[in-house]
Amino acid sequence: MKAIIYSTSWCVACRDMSEYVQQHYPAVELQFVPLDRMSPRLRDRTLDAIRKLTWSDELPVTLIDDTVILGTDYAALIAILGPGQALPPAGSAQHRHALDQPAA
Repeated sequence: MKAIIYSTSWCVACRDMSEYVQQHYPAVELQFVPLDRMSPRLRDRTLDAIRKLTWSDELPVTLIDDTVILGTDYAALIAILGPGQALPPAGSAQHRHALDQPAA
């Protein structure tokens, strides 16, 4: 099974989700794609495709085979992949953000 997480390099909650998948679902071939590190042209093309798929500008977007998860929705992740070896991180079930890093 393959999975792709589209997010940003600076998002800790998104990285946590990526690490959770890697640690608890070893059969899943995971790719983490930080959109903020792409060339502007490739980033724009990728964002256009994500918008057509999700009707949203929010990240992260996780593709697992032909299923889409918007945000760090661990309940959806578990519904698709089954229970992990441990519970997911608490308090981040619906984390979402834009491409730009929030102002400090």
